[in-house]
Amino acid sequence: HWLNGGGDDPFAPRFARPGFDLTVDAFPRTANTWTYYQIQLAFPKAKIGHHIHSWQHLLFSKLFGIPTILIVREPDAAVQSLVTKRGGSLALSYLEYVITNSFGRLFADRVFFFDDLTGQAGVTPLTLVVGEILGTRPSEVGPDDVRALMAKRTDHKNSATPTFRTENLGFLARILR
Repeated sequence: HWLNGGGDDPFAPRFARPGFDLTVDAFPRTANTWTYYQIQLAFPKAKIGHHIHSWQHLLFSKLFGIPTILIVREPDAAVQSLVTKRGGSLALSYLEYVITNSFGRLFADRVFFFDDLTGQAGVTPLTLVVGEILGTRPSEVGPDDVRALMAKRTDHKNSATPTFRTENLGFLARILR
């Protein structure tokens, strides 16, 4: 689904392909959605690869000649937020964090830090850098624009995500019981 550009889902993660203008990615729970919306609202015509949560996404983007931005959040905050939301192993999540950010930095043209982006002046440096990369000026984006888009995305995500049913796991459901 995300490899082919998300089909008809305008909010789906997008794996960057030749012809894309930018890739923005990071470890999960690192302001990926907020950052993507800021950029997409400021540059509505830009084709942006996002939300794959993998350093390989940045690698392929570099191979395709697409500029890349990595977002980095303090490890304890990112990992604890992820484990709280999804569950799983704290140790394996820390390992994934280290791998994603270590290799991601090798292929990122720019690195932005979560605290800098979410602070008072965070949007301005981001949109200025993206404007330089894209060679265009950003559209004006207000806080209400971002809130409205995030609310729409949340409604879409809640309605588009099917209810989890253990019987759909087949033999795994019997093991898990």
